[in-house]
Amino acid sequence: MGQINKYSWFTACTYFVVAVLYHMWASPFWHIPITVVFAYFVISSVFLLINRSLCDFSPTHQRISIIAIIFSLLCTRGNIFAFVFSILNLLPFLTFVNIKECFQLRIFEVIRKTIAWIVGISLVAWLVSQVGFSMPYFVDFLGSFDSLWDNPYVFENHILYLVNLNLDASEAVFELPRFCAIFIEPGYFASLLAMFLYVDKYNFKHRYNIVFLSAIFFSFSLSGWILTGVGMVIHGFSSGRHRLGIIFLIAALFFGIYLIGTTYNGGDNLINTRMLSRMEYDADKGNISGYNRAAENFEDWFDSEFVFSSDAMFGISIDQYEKYITDQGIGWRYFVVRFGFIGLLVYLFFLFRQRRYFSKNVPTLGLILLYLMFFYQDGQMYLATEFTITYLMGLVLLSNKDKSYNVNS
Repeated sequence: MGQINKYSWFTACTYFVVAVLYHMWASPFWHIPITVVFAYFVISSVFLLINRSLCDFSPTHQRISIIAIIFSLLCTRGNIFAFVFSILNLLPFLTFVNIKECFQLRIFEVIRKTIAWIVGISLVAWLVSQVGFSMPYFVDFLGSFDSLWDNPYVFENHILYLVNLNLDASEAVFELPRFCAIFIEPGYFASLLAMFLYVDKYNFKHRYNIVFLSAIFFSFSLSGWILTGVGMVIHGFSSGRHRLGIIFLIAALFFGIYLIGTTYNGGDNLINTRMLSRMEYDADKGNISGYNRAAENFEDWFDSEFVFSSDAMFGISIDQYEKYITDQGIGWRYFVVRFGFIGLLVYLFFLFRQRRYFSKNVPTLGLILLYLMFFYQDGQMYLATEFTITYLMGLVLLSNKDKSYNVNS
């Protein structure tokens, strides 16, 4: 059982909540100078790391930190300024790793509940606006208008929620915009919530999980839907004596959704338009029709030229990347172009090595599978604070360890 004074506890919770929201690109942080954010990261990390009642520099924690730092060093290709920038971005995770596990679990719960409150309030406001009650807004943006590689996201900022103005009209569903709360990307947002559901074992007695599931649905994110569905199947398979019944119920649910989507109104409905039709296999693309993360000419170049080139091992520099890659797609291939197959192996080592320190059961293997599925279609959020913390805490929670904590003054 751990003990910590309330001031240190408040500082820790605030720091990690802010770090997660910042790396999720929450709109209140868009126009805060990055130097201010990094200064806050450094001061908070130092304060927490010198607190002996809070931190535990165990060999396991140090190994995870070292692997993350090595990966960061590899990804910056020896550029000292890029490496320092990367470490400053990684600092919240490096600090979190070295906190005692009992406090990690409690902080992770605070993070999830905070996001649930933000998402819940945002979802209510968003739904009210969709039934005819107009909400005031101003046009806001994140990014720069001067660079293709920092192309801005432009939004209607309604304070409680955002409406993305970058999306084509085809992205709306029966004139219903995709829900992303106060965050810029419904795909990242929904994928993180899907991870939250999985590591909490779909325990809907926790009301915040109902909020997360509702937000995933209204995000119309194919990634979020697939990760949620696959996670449910894995959870059902690993649920002990009731596994067959749970799997049957999940299969029946999916079949019911498929039946309704393909038959109601001749298939002209939200479920079929935004879910089922996007899961159909496209022979020309060699993938499901909803996979739009990479340009076809880029995939052709990658498969026929890049993998056989001298750059395949360690990737190409950011200057070369911006010169030769003319689209803003994402996915695992873009990751390999940047960091090479060596970088890919180090990242996989980072994931699998952490699991070695915990239970090697089906749920933790399923967590890795979900992360690899997300990485396959994204390839960018490899060291984002919200995903690294969720992965680490998922390994702890899914290992069925009985952890206790206590916060005393």
